[in-house]
Amino acid sequence: MGYTTLWKRLSPRQLNVTIQVFSLISIFFEGYDQGVMGGVNSSPKYVTEVGIGKPDGTVTDTTHQGGIVSVYYLGAIFGCFAGGWLADRFGRINGLLAGALFALAGGALQAAAQNSDFMICARVLTGIGTGGELFIWWLIFLTCSNSWWCSLNWNHPCLGVGNFFCRSPRRVSGIRLYCQL
Repeated sequence: MGYTTLWKRLSPRQLNVTIQVFSLISIFFEGYDQGVMGGVNSSPKYVTEVGIGKPDGTVTDTTHQGGIVSVYYLGAIFGCFAGGWLADRFGRINGLLAGALFALAGGALQAAAQNSDFMICARVLTGIGTGGELFIWWLIFLTCSNSWWCSLNWNHPCLGVGNFFCRSPRRVSGIRLYCQL
């Protein structure tokens, strides 16, 4: 099986910076998706394409519109569980790769969506990828953080377990070796 080991070639400092940059990008995209969907939902072409309103852009089926937007979070919930399982089974870096591929495929499918069913499936797929990535990035971030961050009890609202991971034995094990500056 061809798992990625590119990260092993990075120095500890490069790996730490890479983890922090990708953590920020992952967090950015969670909110960015909702902003983009707000703009898309106001587009008359989209409203008629997915069948939730009139050609002038007036939405007549707000429940359907809300379902299209919120199904992303359903995918994110499953993505968190799947991301945790993948990270435990194949490693965190490979779990992130899988999440990125799901998010990439879901984003491409959203761009190509021609009807409501297509868009709902694409949003679930994107949610799975984003949820998996976000969960794994928070694990990596909290594992590699020094105790000062952990003392702030800096929890992600979806996880609510920041203190557990900061005090976990994993934090002081081999993972800590490649997280040091």
